[in-house]
Amino acid sequence: MLKNEHSRRLAVELKQLCRHPPPGVLAIGVDLEPDGRLRVIRMLVAGASSTDYQNGEYIIRADIPEAYPWTPPAIHFDTPSGRFITGAPVCVAGLTGHHSRYWSPAMTLEKLAVGAISVMNEELHGQGALVITDFSAADTNAVRTARRKMAVESVDFNRQNLRHEDMWRVPMEPDATPLANLCDAGRKRGVLTTPRQDGETSKNERASKKPKGNVV
Repeated sequence: MLKNEHSRRLAVELKQLCRHPPPGVLAIGVDLEPDGRLRVIRMLVAGASSTDYQNGEYIIRADIPEAYPWTPPAIHFDTPSGRFITGAPVCVAGLTGHHSRYWSPAMTLEKLAVGAISVMNEELHGQGALVITDFSAADTNAVRTARRKMAVESVDFNRQNLRHEDMWRVPMEPDATPLANLCDAGRKRGVLTTPRQDGETSKNERASKKPKGNVV
């Protein structure tokens, strides 16, 4: 019963995330177990404007436990950003296993995405976090310079290291009902195959214009 509830809940939340992604979410990828159970959700998010992450694209990975939504996921920032230790589990109050006492089964993948993006843009301490206020003035400038350099290099890093080609652009209308078929549905359209060109923006970054083709 728990497994069926797990699958139904994730199917509903993932489709909602694909159809109505929060601002900043550009693409979504999933990893499935052989039995079709969703194991990992990967979200490609745009670096916020007027920050050191502007023009960057970052992949956030959520490891989904079998007991979800009763157990919180583990969150990792897999693209180097200078904000978190790359690939390490991070502490997000109310969203991850590091603060499971604050977790509520009412949380959703959409809220998870919003929270992860928010914590990236805030200089808050926590497991896996690199906080700029912990550095001296001279080192702070070096850290900010490094963050901006990582932002510029992030698209190529994702393509070369993080299975960027397995993600699909959002928003989209998933046309597969079973959770196990969502990945195939995404690959039929909106697949990310080439990096976004300088000056080009995503659907989430400009609502008034449509992006050109299926590139990001």
